[in-house]
Amino acid sequence: MAFAASSTGCILVSDDTGTTTLTNGDGDGDGDGDGTGTTTGDGDGDGDTTGDGDGDDTTGDGDGDPGTGDGDGDGDGDAPSCGWLEAEMYYGCGGVGEDPGGAPMGCPDGLVAGEDCESVEPALDDLGCCDANGNNWYCGDDGMTVAIVEEVCG
Repeated sequence: MAFAASSTGCILVSDDTGTTTLTNGDGDGDGDGDGTGTTTGDGDGDGDTTGDGDGDDTTGDGDGDPGTGDGDGDGDGDAPSCGWLEAEMYYGCGGVGEDPGGAPMGCPDGLVAGEDCESVEPALDDLGCCDANGNNWYCGDDGMTVAIVEEVCG
C-alpha cells in the first residue's frame, strides 16, 4: 500500500532535547531558519547594501535612502515639527503635542513677525504657539523690544 502526504505551513520538529523548532524559515534570506543566508532577504528586493529600501533612488519613496537621508517616504524631507517642549515648558520646534497644563497649541490669526504681541487676539505670550505649517510663534524680547517672533521649524 502506498501512502502520500503533503503539508502546507509550519512543520514542528522535535529534537532529542525536548525542544521544538520551526522549519519554515525566519526571514533570514534563504528561509532555512538557521540565521544565515544570502543578502536577498534584506528587504530591499535586490540584495544590495545601499539601504534604499526599494532600489529606486530617484523618487525618494523608500524607507531612508542614504543619498537623501529623509526617510519619510516622499522625497521632500521631514515635515516641520512644533509642539510642547516639556523640559522648557513652552511651545517650540522639535516639541511634541500640546501642553499638559492646557495652554492652547494653535496660533491666533493674523500673526506678523516684528509686530506688538498685543496686536492679536488673544495676545501672544512667551509660551508661544504652533501654526498650521508646523512653525513656532512666540512673544520674544531682544533686550530692546518685545515683539512677535516666528521660528521656522524643519
